Amino acid sequence: MKGSTVMKFLFLLLLLGIGGLAFAWYSAQSLPSWYEDEESNEEQVIEQLTEKINKRGVAAFLGDKFADVMEGKLVLSEVEFNALLLSSLQSSKDGRRLLDISEALNAQVSDNQIEFSAIIDLQKAKTIDERSRKLVEGLGKAMPFLDKSKLALSVTGRPIARSGNIAFDDHFIVKIGAVPIPG
Repeated sequence: MKGSTVMKFLFLLLLLGIGGLAFAWYSAQSLPSWYEDEESNEEQVIEQLTEKINKRGVAAFLGDKFADVMEGKLVLSEVEFNALLLSSLQSSKDGRRLLDISEALNAQVSDNQIEFSAIIDLQKAKTIDERSRKLVEGLGKAMPFLDKSKLALSVTGRPIARSGNIAFDDHFIVKIGAVPIPG
């Protein structure tokens, strides 16, 4: 009787362990709901607005919102915010590198929070430089169950101005797939 109870307990522990590993694999592999392989109408609008911002300049675009800026606030829709973000990334070396290895980018704005997400192509990320290659290989060793091609990476936090740039405050959360990692 004792032996069968011990075996049942060990079997239950084994099932829980397998279930935990399956959940971790599924969570880390999860791609956000906004990501689709097909280009949506909103993405096309963002690209058109980004081209407009690039042609006119950020100052001219923000000048249209001058009254809000004078009141100490800047009201942007998610489409406008994503277009500004894309324009900003296209104008910097590091931003272009991020764009080169990303299949998709998205920023979602809510009450005092911004969630910036990227779908990273790990095979492209390995080719950037030696540091990136080692980082991707280290990630593969730490989480061998991750898919070798795509990884959803999100950073959520409160935006602040730091050294003339917009950054996240010190309390932010990084997610790999659906797995949160406090910052």
